[in-house]
Amino acid sequence: MSAAELATDPEFTDGAGATVHVGDKVSVEFTDEGNPTYEGEVTSIDTSEGSFDVLYDADGKTCTHSIEVDGLSTLALRVVQEQKRPKLVPFAIDIGLKPGLHKQEVVMRAVTLALRAGSVKSGTPHPSVQQYLTNDGDIDPAILNGTRKLPPMAELPKYTRTSAPSDSDTIAQAFASPEAMYWLHAILREWLGHTQPERRPPTFVYTDELPDGRQLFAKWVLTRKWEGDVLAKFKARMVVAAWGLFQGIDYQESYTGSAPPDDLRGLECLAVELSLSVYEMDQTQAYCWVKMPPQPNGKKVIVTPAKGTRMFDAKGKVISLELWMALYGHPASGFALARENHDRILNRNLKQGAIPCPMPFVQSWSQPVMFKTEYPEGHEYHGEIFWLWMHNDNVRTYTSCDAMQEEFREWWGTIYEITGGEVSLQKQVPRACLGMLIEYSDGKVRLSMEAFIKKMLADVDMTNCNSTDTPFPVGVDLSSQDCPTTATDQRAVIDKVNEMYRKHFASYDDVRNFYRSLVSTVGWVVKQVGPSIALAHSLLCRMMHGPSVAAFKALKHTYRFMAGHIDMDIVYVKTKEWDWRNGEFPVFQASSDASLADDKTDRKSQGGWTCGFENQAVTGWASGKSARIAHSTLQSESYWASQCGRQIEYKCNVHMFLGVLKLGHKPIELRCDNQATVLAAGAPIRKFSPRSKQFDIEEKYIIQLVEEGKVSVIHVPGSITTDDPRPGDGFCADMMTKPLVSKMIDCYYAELHGPIERRHSSRGE
Repeated sequence: MSAAELATDPEFTDGAGATVHVGDKVSVEFTDEGNPTYEGEVTSIDTSEGSFDVLYDADGKTCTHSIEVDGLSTLALRVVQEQKRPKLVPFAIDIGLKPGLHKQEVVMRAVTLALRAGSVKSGTPHPSVQQYLTNDGDIDPAILNGTRKLPPMAELPKYTRTSAPSDSDTIAQAFASPEAMYWLHAILREWLGHTQPERRPPTFVYTDELPDGRQLFAKWVLTRKWEGDVLAKFKARMVVAAWGLFQGIDYQESYTGSAPPDDLRGLECLAVELSLSVYEMDQTQAYCWVKMPPQPNGKKVIVTPAKGTRMFDAKGKVISLELWMALYGHPASGFALARENHDRILNRNLKQGAIPCPMPFVQSWSQPVMFKTEYPEGHEYHGEIFWLWMHNDNVRTYTSCDAMQEEFREWWGTIYEITGGEVSLQKQVPRACLGMLIEYSDGKVRLSMEAFIKKMLADVDMTNCNSTDTPFPVGVDLSSQDCPTTATDQRAVIDKVNEMYRKHFASYDDVRNFYRSLVSTVGWVVKQVGPSIALAHSLLCRMMHGPSVAAFKALKHTYRFMAGHIDMDIVYVKTKEWDWRNGEFPVFQASSDASLADDKTDRKSQGGWTCGFENQAVTGWASGKSARIAHSTLQSESYWASQCGRQIEYKCNVHMFLGVLKLGHKPIELRCDNQATVLAAGAPIRKFSPRSKQFDIEEKYIIQLVEEGKVSVIHVPGSITTDDPRPGDGFCADMMTKPLVSKMIDCYYAELHGPIERRHSSRGE
């Protein structure tokens, strides 16, 4: 802070025009009701940095808050104007005044679990919705109970992911935005689905009972749903903010019925190869079709509604909700839905009057969200394929007989209210699943995240940046020993990040959270469609607890690579006509590779693996550090071969269940470029060596798989000898272990991601 600012009593003006001074007392309340309120004093204001500090009474810590809100120069807060209160009160936001606040006190809304308020976007409701709200900011009760109707919703806005405003965190923020009417329609649609369902009991009823145990609060999750880069709808979901609950005290069982993305990719690859029809169905308000499990002590689950959908009794007290049906967010809800779905599909524990499933399903023993039908000989469907993959409330089916899908959908619709499933996805416009846009064409399926990658680049103003031709800079070594620890070093990082990303961070905590957010965004792409950037993500994760300037530069390098690969995808193509009815199926294979002691801090070894069907893009991949230090390349390579072996054994179990792999199958090939590992794992007898005497489970697991006949470890060359490599040259698992030069990236990219029409390179080849 400059001397001039100190001499003139620094201040800033909030969004409503009120002035905030040093010495003002503040009270910070967290977004999620039920959390404590933290009080403190404004100790400094730095208008040049766009920040102000608050010293909190609870722990004596000072936290820095940004004056800027999403690029605006003022806080989006409104002045408290109440005749009984002095006008010296600087500001208060949409939650309203709290009793007991004195002059010069403010109410702010924190958005993290630290004592930091962060950016707040709320204020006076937008004119388009004011007539439908009460003075407290809640929706008119007549609208909530359905007696008063809203006007028809206007046509959806035409913006893209990049141009769309940020999603609102609260109903108050949504109602203050220009999109308020869209959000009001979305919230009401969800609310009436809970209170006035046609085919099931209501999700909750009003009650004056008090909760037994911790008080739970409802929360609204407001998002825009996209099909690629096209806005599909405004979606509002009511959930229970139920973190911090304890199993055995607050709930008995918890479970989320979902499979890893590589299972979905594997099914999509098989569907292309075997010419299967693919269908998708969604359960509307799925959790709410099953009863809410009581607490372990038999007590009911009571929830306090969120602001925006509150009702009040005659004394002005908020009326609570007793959950009759399960609701998103509560740990017991996922278990209740999965149990009901599995029981219905398997005709198990059926209640009186329930319509049994007409199809003979069996459940996978290794992946419980996968099912298949098994018809007896002589049945018209005997020998046909009907695979079912379930992700929470999303049901995806793969079949060689469309009539089987018709029968299943008709029955499934008697249990739940569903959408989709009438027409195969191959005949529809591309749709998203697990964040990936899945696009079908003749003999091909493409999984991409182009709109998401555009948005992540736009969020850091890198839409038009110069691209790089490698995911990670060659020669850069990131290690936790380089994390800045002194105030001077951390200040240098803050200044450099502000310069690189045009930010105004005032604390190293803000910089660290910014880094974590960007790296996590890269991780989401890696998990879905990004094997070529898996190593970069793993190396960047080494610095999560203390990013340095070098880490931020490497991160920006990765973003620049993605800027040149906005169309990053996974593509599977039909390679031949498979005689699958007579047992001919695609061949599954895998590769593993490792370095040695490349982290200079803990001396652990980077490594990874890839797997998939022969002559196809990979379906699974991993890059990471070994769990313990390896004493030799043999140990490091054996460790990562064992990690890959775990994946192979899992996929073998899945493929045997699906019928694409038979008992007594040939061992799955695991390709490795380390001859010592091949000799040790493939030996006809167990060998002892001074180099392997310390090997334990993590290194010896691959030997057991070879002995059991499940895996065959074969040697392949690990280097590229030609000056102009092409896909198929070299060893693409090498891309999981160390940064490579651009000509090798070009070669391996096509092998990992699948056939592409051009080679991705900034060199213009």
